Amino acid sequence: MDVDYFDKAGHGIANRLDLNLGEEIKAKNFAGEDVKDFLPNEILALYTIATRSIPPIAAPEKIAILKEGKIQDQMTDENKDAKENDKLKVYEKTTDTYYLRKALEGLGAEVNWIRDTKTTEITKADKKVVINNDMKEMRIDDMVIDMTDFKIENKISYISKDDLVKILEYLEI
Repeated sequence: MDVDYFDKAGHGIANRLDLNLGEEIKAKNFAGEDVKDFLPNEILALYTIATRSIPPIAAPEKIAILKEGKIQDQMTDENKDAKENDKLKVYEKTTDTYYLRKALEGLGAEVNWIRDTKTTEITKADKKVVINNDMKEMRIDDMVIDMTDFKIENKISYISKDDLVKILEYLEI
């Protein structure tokens, strides 16, 4: 059993479990009703078998939604900043520093490390952002932007909220 906030891809933010979700997986809300489109959300996942990977991957037998509706649905349009902050909160390391890969993949982008050029490529549909890790700058179209607080610690990339928001806006996420 695991209780966690799971993103669209089924990755738990506590990194204790990733969900292997098939097409027909449904969750139940507190009223006992089946809910098909339940991620991202805070859920309780019951499973009996999991892989030995880190984090383990499991196909849950039952899923219970712990909060009604998605975080995005609970916010009003008049408070867009609060909505954006809640969407990003689950990927936060410190107050204004975020896990680059976990945040972007969790929000629907593809992230690839290119060893030869020491760059990180972030793509969504036909749009691409390239981060030069050594220079701490990102390229969006033909524009080069200095990154405010980009760092790599123990092979994990961290990005500032401002830079993350720029990427998300460009990729239309």
